[in-house]
Amino acid sequence: MSSNYEHSPEEQRAFISLVTQYQPALRAYIISLMPGMDGAADVLQETNLIIWEKRKSFELGSNFVAWAYAIARFEVKRHKRQYSKQKSKVCTLDDDLAEELAEFCSLIPEETEKRMLALERCLSKLKKEELQLIQQRYVSDLSLKEYAEKVGRPFGSLRVTLHRIRSGLRQCVAYQLNPNLGSR
Repeated sequence: MSSNYEHSPEEQRAFISLVTQYQPALRAYIISLMPGMDGAADVLQETNLIIWEKRKSFELGSNFVAWAYAIARFEVKRHKRQYSKQKSKVCTLDDDLAEELAEFCSLIPEETEKRMLALERCLSKLKKEELQLIQQRYVSDLSLKEYAEKVGRPFGSLRVTLHRIRSGLRQCVAYQLNPNLGSR
C-alpha cells in the first residue's frame, strides 16, 4: 500500500481510523510518562497534530502504536523541558521506571487496559503507608529525599522500601493477569 494518504481516500480513512482507535491508549501512555504534571491533554493534542503532519511517513500495515508512542515520547520530553523552565521542582521519573512504563504502555492497547485494571487492584491492596509512599514519589512535587526528611526516615530506607513495593506490584500484576503463577 502506498503511504501517500492525500491521493487515496481509502488510505486516509484507514489512517484516521488508526488515530481514532488508539486515542485512549495514546492518552494513557502520555499520562504515564507525566506523573504529577499538568498538560497531558496539551501533549496529546500536539502529538496528534504531529501524527497528522507526518502521516505521509507512516506506512499502513506497520506498527502504528509504536510509531505514535515514539512521537508522544518526544512531545512529553519537549513538554517537560518547557515545564521545568516554569517550575523549580519537576516530578520526573527515574530512568528504570520510565523504561518500565514505556515497555508497559507499548503493549497492545487491550493488554494495556487489562494491566492498568490489574495495577489498580494491586494498588488497592497496599498498606496505607505504602500507597502514600508511592503517591509521594510519583505524584508529589517533593523528591524522595525531601519526603524522607519530612517523615523522618532515612533516604536509603525509603529507596529500599519503594523498590520492594514496586517489585511486589509487578508480581501482583503478573498474578492478576495469570492466576496460574501462584497465590498473591
